Amino acid sequence: MLAAWPAALRAAEAQASPEEAVILAAGGYWRQHVTRMPPLVSAASAKAAGIKLDDAARQLTLRGGRSKLMPGRSSPPPPGWTEVGFDDGAWDLVRGAFATERQELGLLCRRGKFLVTDPAAVKKLALEIDYCGGVAAYLNGREVLRASLPPGRLHPGTAGQDYPEEAFFVKDGPRKGELLHHYYDRQRTDQLALRQRTVGPVALPLELLRKGVNVLAVRCHSSHYPARCRQAGLGEFAAVALNRLFLRAVAADGAVTPALARPAGFHVWNADVIAEVTELSFPPPGEPLTTIRLSALRNGRFSGQVVVGSTTEIAGLAAEVGDLARAGGGRIPASAIQVRYGLPGRLMHFLGGHVYGGPTGPSLGVYFRRFDGLASEPPTVVPVTRPAEKLRGETRAALGLPGRPVPGAVAPIWATVEVPAEAAAGVYIGALTISAKDQKAVVVPLELEVFDWALPDVADYVSRLSVYQSPDTLAAHYGVPLWSERHWRLIERSVQLIGQAGNHAIIIPLLSKEQLGNEESYVHWVRQADGSFTYDTTVMDRHLDLYLKHHDPRRIQAVCCVVWGNAGVASGNPYQKEKYDERGLPKQTRGTFTVTAVDAATGTRSDMPLPPLGGEEYRDFWRPVLLKVREGLAKRGLADRMMLGMPADPPIPALAVKAFHDILPEVGWFVGSHQGAGYYRYDREDKGKRVPASHVERVYTAPIPDPATKRHFGWRRKDMVLAFNRYGFGPLCLFPDPAVWPFRVLMEADLAADYRGAGRIGADYWQMPGIKYNSGGGGTFYARYPQSAIGQTGMASNCAALLAPGPAGPVTSARFENVREGTQNAEAVIFIQRALLEKDVTGDLAAKCWRLLDERVNAIRGYTFGLGRAGWRQRDRELYELAGEVAGQLRPAGKSSNRPGEK
Repeated sequence: MLAAWPAALRAAEAQASPEEAVILAAGGYWRQHVTRMPPLVSAASAKAAGIKLDDAARQLTLRGGRSKLMPGRSSPPPPGWTEVGFDDGAWDLVRGAFATERQELGLLCRRGKFLVTDPAAVKKLALEIDYCGGVAAYLNGREVLRASLPPGRLHPGTAGQDYPEEAFFVKDGPRKGELLHHYYDRQRTDQLALRQRTVGPVALPLELLRKGVNVLAVRCHSSHYPARCRQAGLGEFAAVALNRLFLRAVAADGAVTPALARPAGFHVWNADVIAEVTELSFPPPGEPLTTIRLSALRNGRFSGQVVVGSTTEIAGLAAEVGDLARAGGGRIPASAIQVRYGLPGRLMHFLGGHVYGGPTGPSLGVYFRRFDGLASEPPTVVPVTRPAEKLRGETRAALGLPGRPVPGAVAPIWATVEVPAEAAAGVYIGALTISAKDQKAVVVPLELEVFDWALPDVADYVSRLSVYQSPDTLAAHYGVPLWSERHWRLIERSVQLIGQAGNHAIIIPLLSKEQLGNEESYVHWVRQADGSFTYDTTVMDRHLDLYLKHHDPRRIQAVCCVVWGNAGVASGNPYQKEKYDERGLPKQTRGTFTVTAVDAATGTRSDMPLPPLGGEEYRDFWRPVLLKVREGLAKRGLADRMMLGMPADPPIPALAVKAFHDILPEVGWFVGSHQGAGYYRYDREDKGKRVPASHVERVYTAPIPDPATKRHFGWRRKDMVLAFNRYGFGPLCLFPDPAVWPFRVLMEADLAADYRGAGRIGADYWQMPGIKYNSGGGGTFYARYPQSAIGQTGMASNCAALLAPGPAGPVTSARFENVREGTQNAEAVIFIQRALLEKDVTGDLAAKCWRLLDERVNAIRGYTFGLGRAGWRQRDRELYELAGEVAGQLRPAGKSSNRPGEK
């Protein structure tokens, strides 16, 4: 699909005058709006094929059942969107070309800004665009270019000029008549070139320029499709794209400011908390620093972000917030506001990161680091970085970017307000003051609007969240001995943070070197001189006590004691009958289960193999340990939440299930797998003898349904089935390193997909040097031991780390904070849904509630299209306002208005 670009680029550059400067291009910042609509057979092709010409008759079926993913249409951009004064702050801020394989994306609208200081000094302005479909452009509200579109007024559904069939179907050879594919048919450059259209350079009227901010608005309309697509399908070519754009000017020095690179000097700008801030970030031209506006609920935490950037290093950076004052009385003290500073994270290849199957955003022609972690202390110096790894000049030239990024120092600053549960509703005003050495202080107004509903305490959240913490990772990353006091302080910080996010699970490995990557078991078998054993539960006990220190016991739903894993699974294909003996036991296993043994005399630790599976010796080996573990849990009020884990896809042999059932007949299993599980049998002959799978983290699921036809309420499920958001989980994938947005909608997405919440997520499984990037392990300690690795169902096939490595220990991250705020949103949704389902809200208010909740679901469903972010702040504000309205209606009836966990 891109094969024709380099030649076209070289030809265009050859025509450009040496005096011309690129002032705006695809690689700059753009505000973007995308409209969905059903793809249609073109009128001409329909007429020739004898198809009725109405839209319903010409509508095409999307491949792969994609029609189930989203409703057919979305709203077009508002009137006046091409004008300079149009408020586009709710539109997505994007960079790069726009290309898609989604034929249901029918209209692309973009707004790019550039600054002109002296319009009279501009001698020439020319625009050139490579596109698919049809295109029109507007300078400060006036149309200045149109190509492959009909004359007259343009409507959202206006189609681009038809393509010849050769743009869709292979014309000859072995694949004749097949859908033309950009990779399989990459040698057919003549046919692929038919898809690309070019207009310009076109001279633009200079009298339209204005001093200050100027806006170039572009609209790309999809072309319609040949009638043959009704039978053959639509393939991977979507006839709408903005592949390349250059706005060039000839002007006196300083008359026009190019909008494609970091400006000189010290700057502060706004950024959404869902935005990707990278070391390449710079202030979007034409968007001045404005008030940080936060919408909030009582008893919750809500964040805003600004970014500081400079072309020289930044020393002495500091930020502080005073009290927030409410008109009419009331304050939120400065002590309730936390200021933190962004830490650079992993090396990224693409904006938008990666999800399984490919990048979710464009390349900027160089690798870069995205900011992620949030540290409480500012860096002593923010250095200037010069990204140059994998520098691709051709890619950058096609985007209109300078050959090398302008060096700069970048520092995100977050302000997080912990809203008191008793705070009065209303608007609270304050300011964030930013200072740096040799720079004038910058005062950013901060406005917090609190709505009249209080979130429940985290312990009372209805949604569920299962997070895996890795002590071994912390010990290795910070170079401290396992179970040393310094190590325990690091563990405690991770446990504290995941407790704040709503974690409900504790994992206790009773096997060593299992899938969790734990070197030791948390109970030590202490060998006495006579060969007998005592059982040291010191590590387990301290682990449990840390969790209960930072988790309300009511919140804990599962204590998973790991007694099973893939080391005990049949080697090779575990689903072949010949792999098992007549008792149903593997003839040969992938590895050997071990526990940590300690010599009482010397203190030496070693891995001790377990007795053979299937006999009384195996059961008797486990009995005293499991009973002692249960005793420890009972002392802490957790015995009823004890579970055994962690089987993956291969089933557990019935004799193993029986051994554990004989010891703890009331304890169920904690499972993570593709298909999930309902139970495990402990008698091969009697199907009624089975143990429940009490806590399941499951991959396979269907897309979230259209709420107009079906709504799910996952929080009402009686069983604890959680989403495992890796590839294969239809609504939302967190593997391996997506953008920030999906973390914000994670909990709502999983509930709308009919799950109890989100599971199999890592707290601090960071990528570690020397660890192979394997399936399910992702270069982390998870599954680092080959004999116990569980492949694609490994936790690292999801998000491996919500936390980030800080200078002195784990810290929260942009991802973590968005999960936290997103879970708060989910609790507000649950509160409203419960009022609706229990008929406590009726009439116009009920209709308003359903409409807003359905809009939120549809925005989440747009994630699979790379959409859904636009307008998120307004949607959240409307949600909080609606929660307050519903609470106000419940109060006169004496019903609970601030504890959605109550029945």
